[in-house]
Amino acid sequence: MAIGHQSFYQTALTSGITSGDLVIPLDTVPTPSEGFLVIESTVEAKREIIYYTSKDATTVTCPSGAGNGRGYDVLQQYLTYRVQQ
Repeated sequence: MAIGHQSFYQTALTSGITSGDLVIPLDTVPTPSEGFLVIESTVEAKREIIYYTSKDATTVTCPSGAGNGRGYDVLQQYLTYRVQQ
């Protein structure tokens, strides 16, 4: 499956996530079924790029196991942040 892209996509987390969470709750999910999202912290060093492989009406899901979709930079805990694709 090709990784999708959605221009000007922005949403927000609907609840906090921790470094172990693979299901990411969002206000509005992106259109592509698979892709990358940036969880944007106000501190550049805390920004996290995630890879998701599926979605439903309110969440995107990162793959589990070694090499999962969390942690391309550093695993973080987020309470509420803007999310962009």
